[in-house]
Amino acid sequence: MLIMMRIVFADFQSVKTSMKWFSLYSPTVLWPVYGISLYEVLNKVGFDVSLFSDNKLLSSIWRRRFGLRIDDKISGEALIVNSMIYGDLEELLKILNELSNQVFNRDILYTINGSPAFLYVSSGLESKDFINKLVETESIDLQVRNLSISENPWDLLNNFFKLDLTKVLRFIQTLFDFENLYDNVYVRGDVVIDDRYTYVDGVDGPILIFDGSVLEGFNVLKGPVVIGSKTLLSNSKISHSIVGQVCKIGSEVSDSIIMGYSNSAHHGYIGHSLIGYWVNVGAGTVFSDLKNTYGPMKFRFLGREYELGTIKFGSVVGDYSKISINTSIYGGRFIGLSAHVSGLVRDNVEPFTIFDGWRGSSMDMDVEKAIVIADRMYSRRGVTLLDEEKELFRKVYNELKMGSN
Repeated sequence: MLIMMRIVFADFQSVKTSMKWFSLYSPTVLWPVYGISLYEVLNKVGFDVSLFSDNKLLSSIWRRRFGLRIDDKISGEALIVNSMIYGDLEELLKILNELSNQVFNRDILYTINGSPAFLYVSSGLESKDFINKLVETESIDLQVRNLSISENPWDLLNNFFKLDLTKVLRFIQTLFDFENLYDNVYVRGDVVIDDRYTYVDGVDGPILIFDGSVLEGFNVLKGPVVIGSKTLLSNSKISHSIVGQVCKIGSEVSDSIIMGYSNSAHHGYIGHSLIGYWVNVGAGTVFSDLKNTYGPMKFRFLGREYELGTIKFGSVVGDYSKISINTSIYGGRFIGLSAHVSGLVRDNVEPFTIFDGWRGSSMDMDVEKAIVIADRMYSRRGVTLLDEEKELFRKVYNELKMGSN
């Protein structure tokens, strides 16, 4: 494979409110939405990858936390990729290779179903000029079936339901040299499995288990499934789902994505849902993902309803949220980042909010208290909360709760 051009990921629009509700800072190309991140996949196949941003605070966090290369200026030619592109990995890599090795005679924007996806620049670009460049550049719509741009977190989840996860995991298994443990079950590095009391079924799709993970007794895994590195499973039931790194799972998880460092360590049900980083789900919590009428689900956000085209859809839970024991969450709901919820959740819960569903009351979470709680959770995983992350907590809080930038 001949790779000629740099790949630079960027947000192709100002960060939407829905994304601010969901994620504090993690760049979307690092989310393990394929069981591993797109950034890791592109690095593995040999692309020269970086992120494009002039946000000094975010750039400092990304460098220190993830070791990423951040550019606020591009010199020479590059292919800038929408960071929210999602779908068939092999099709995406094919397009990136074709565009990277193409001879261009002008700058050009490629769209997918009308949404900007790839911007080729021939002679460099500064990040402050990026949005204007998108507007001014001639565009061509690519005819692709299995790729899309997820503008909101619920779009990403809905696109995950449409993904051929078995095909994607077979590609990842080959690319990252997983060892075939037994029928359609693959491990990478040292993995501990209590075979006496764990049932692993790869008939419907592969199961990938990353290094350092431990499967204690009484687990049921039905592929396709990914278990991230250093994750602990105990008395869990997981099917057609992705579980990130350093998680603790002891509940039933179906058709869901759980990001890294999150817990659902006791009995409960997470179905057709997207769970962010550093989330804790208490025992007995249930995510509803089906109406009593079996009618189509809708997602509600800031007074609007979004048609999802599916009868099964759970909820989206932002980073750092805490869900108390025996909480029941209606389908199609959004729990914002650093929210604390309990009881019956009928409506969305805004970020930095303490919601008591038993009493039907809510109050704002003090941002300094949110930072203390995050610091405590980090320390339990041997991670240090950066001063820049504390500053970002305060900045995002002011944007979302005070309406300031």
